[in-house]
Amino acid sequence: MSAILGSYRLAQKRRAEMLKTKKKQQETKRSLQAKLAQSQAEASANFQYSDSNGGAQPTGAPLWEDPVYDDSPFSHEVIFDSEFSEWKFMYGPSEGQESLYVVRLYRRETILYVNGEKLESKDYTLEEQKSRGVIKMHFMVGKFKCQIISSFIEKPNDQNQTLIFNGNRIQFEEDAFEAE
Repeated sequence: MSAILGSYRLAQKRRAEMLKTKKKQQETKRSLQAKLAQSQAEASANFQYSDSNGGAQPTGAPLWEDPVYDDSPFSHEVIFDSEFSEWKFMYGPSEGQESLYVVRLYRRETILYVNGEKLESKDYTLEEQKSRGVIKMHFMVGKFKCQIISSFIEKPNDQNQTLIFNGNRIQFEEDAFEAE
């Protein structure tokens, strides 16, 4: 009888410990969700930047020849590799309120990553101009409209790999990377 009673108490004790653990996990999950919601709210409140052209796409000249894109509020690094193009840049309404963005495009497979997350085909629109060997991708990063114009037949450089982020062209400086 005492063995049955001891076994019952042990089972009750284990059940109580499991409930405590489960309750702590739920509290931690709620806490993390609250922090995430708060940080997202702060992030959206901080990014009320508006540029001189209202984010509109210019018409006429190719994007890389348009002066609107040359004085953008970014600190940036651009990497052109034979397999991918990568743009790393800070963006925000003012210094100290910027966030890091990393956009990487694998040209051959047309795979796009934003901040380490692979975008699914439903998250962007793709235009291919096979006769010219150029692809254009339109996508969103948060509430910002983005566009990539990429040549997949030429050696990557500033003229054939272009990222437009919220109406601003991300371009590189000559000393930002070592060209092959």
